[in-house]
Amino acid sequence: MGFLNFHNELITMANKIPEFILIPKNLRERDFELSGREAIDLAFLVKENIPIPSSFIISTVAFDEFLVSNNLVSPIAKELKKVRPFIKQSAKEASASIKKLIMEAKLPEKLQKDLEFAYKKLSQNNENPIVTIITSNIIEEKFVPPTRLNTGEILLQGQDDLIHQIKASWAQLFSEEAIEFRANGYYKGEISVGLIIQKLIRAEVSGIANSATVFSKNEIQVRAVYGIENENFEEFSDSYVVDNKTFAIVNSHIVPQDHMYIHELKKTDKQKFIKVELSSNWKKNPKLDDETIVYISKVTRKIELLFKQDVSVKWGIEAGEIYILALDPLELPTVERKREVKVAEKKPEKKEEKQTKNKEPDIEKLAEEVFDIVDGKEDEPIIEVIPEVEEPIKEREMNFPELKKDKEPEDARIKYIDDFFFDSGVFLDISKMNSKHLSALQYFSGSFFDGTEMILNNNILPEEYSTNQKVLINLLEKYSLDLSTAARCAIHKPMIYQLSSISSAELTLLGVKENKYKYNLDERFIDYPESLGLEVAAIKKSRITHNSRNINVCIPAVRNLSNLEDIEKVFTINGLKRTGNFRIYAEVAIPSFIFELDRIEKNRIDGIVVNYSKLLKALTFRSEIRDVDHEIGVKTLQLLKALAKEKNLELIIRLNNYSDDLVKFVHGLKPQQIIFTSIPSENTLKLISTN
Repeated sequence: MGFLNFHNELITMANKIPEFILIPKNLRERDFELSGREAIDLAFLVKENIPIPSSFIISTVAFDEFLVSNNLVSPIAKELKKVRPFIKQSAKEASASIKKLIMEAKLPEKLQKDLEFAYKKLSQNNENPIVTIITSNIIEEKFVPPTRLNTGEILLQGQDDLIHQIKASWAQLFSEEAIEFRANGYYKGEISVGLIIQKLIRAEVSGIANSATVFSKNEIQVRAVYGIENENFEEFSDSYVVDNKTFAIVNSHIVPQDHMYIHELKKTDKQKFIKVELSSNWKKNPKLDDETIVYISKVTRKIELLFKQDVSVKWGIEAGEIYILALDPLELPTVERKREVKVAEKKPEKKEEKQTKNKEPDIEKLAEEVFDIVDGKEDEPIIEVIPEVEEPIKEREMNFPELKKDKEPEDARIKYIDDFFFDSGVFLDISKMNSKHLSALQYFSGSFFDGTEMILNNNILPEEYSTNQKVLINLLEKYSLDLSTAARCAIHKPMIYQLSSISSAELTLLGVKENKYKYNLDERFIDYPESLGLEVAAIKKSRITHNSRNINVCIPAVRNLSNLEDIEKVFTINGLKRTGNFRIYAEVAIPSFIFELDRIEKNRIDGIVVNYSKLLKALTFRSEIRDVDHEIGVKTLQLLKALAKEKNLELIIRLNNYSDDLVKFVHGLKPQQIIFTSIPSENTLKLISTN
């Protein structure tokens, strides 16, 4: 079995300082014996700037040290000596004994500490990030049983869960099938394995991209489903064929999808999935738009060239970000018959903006489907829509001009605002606290204050000083004063304070390395609860000590109900509960939260603040909004209005980039509030001042 030679190597390794935890970006090809094939593959991707989920590798040295420290080498070798080639019972008995030895043993203290540090680093201060574990083999594939090569995704959470699964993965080296496979092949090499621990990607859309098709080596096939891959992938996946040189989409096959599966993360058994029914409208939509198809195809082609072989790439999209989840060599069946699928004429690459607009059928179709959800025209819609919709047929014909941020009026011209006064329905963003906004605030019915500006103004990221009580106390004083000042400027009118939201752009402005923190959107407060606690404490102090009772709160970039619940708990712990004069809102800026709103309990929160620009960019996978995108934007607002009414939620719409046509449309929806990030022009104010 080669185990005695392995024993001698273990003793030598044990006398060195072991590298138990490895990081993909630091791996080299020579580290194969420490990490395994799959880990080296990840390292190649990282070096090519191909996005993968946050990961670390438990090296083969960790397994070696585990065996030596628990004195398991000799007992395991003794059991393996009893195994005889092609005698199945001998492998079965040895497997049972060895698995018991491994599962009852403890991890070395240093390995436990290193593991705990690496695990927490995946989500920083979140003690229990949900992760997957992937086997990374050093044993030749011909000596690894097929069931071992194709194990399904394993989800786990918490240090104890992780340790148990690590030992279970090591024990699989000595499964009955694995022992028999090696014995029958007279394997004489090392017996060890690397393990990849990877943060879970909660995919809204997922799929597989193959670098070739059965018909051509010059074509890439991208397949996609809503939710995560499951046993129905073949039945429900869309299929797109892309030329691997021009990246023109040459064929699309859209398959209606009745339901999707998402991870059940609340239950103890995280291997189970929730089946979510899709409405009869959404099930017809293409899962991907053209830009996303082309991007995935380019990444697949890049990986193919990198590994110099045909590849099958597993990918997932979470909150608009595309991640590569796994790679496999591509094995295609031989096809001798002629191709039966009719291939459309290859489209030329985009050259002009006009051509781009004409290539947006998918977006327009999606807009039509969303609109039909609101109209209730399709059978058995998933959302029961109240039929009170303001002139939907008329709105269907709207053509929006190019949108530009409303120009701030000059000081000399701001006098026109004296002609307007809004006692309800119109808020002004005063986050930057400049004199023009503060002087104009008296004419608006309330204000909006973004905590991100407060963080930037103080030029300190709380996470950087999480253990420095003196700095945190000083920040608490500054934050509470900033909030109270903003609230007093609102002249006792309601103010919505939105908790800070830190992205890579803000990290750069604060002088923090962009890749230092791995949180994303609302996960910042899950990973760093002390930063959330600091802002909540400042709100409480402003309301009670400084008597600023007009402060309400909005939770930014909410992704799902689970994160919303976790953040709300911090408010409750600090004694801030929803009341008539303290309202809690959730920002809608992530498409997945629209689906979650359909499941939210009535009166769970007070309302939603729709960040129109951010939401529309996420829906269309664009960095800049185009004219045609507003077709889906306005239909989505209609859908959110219906959801808000059904769930008894206030609807507040925040506008950054807008035209008068968009303002007119939003005003016609009759939301509880419209938030303007800049002082509207005179013409815009006239539009919203008329009933």
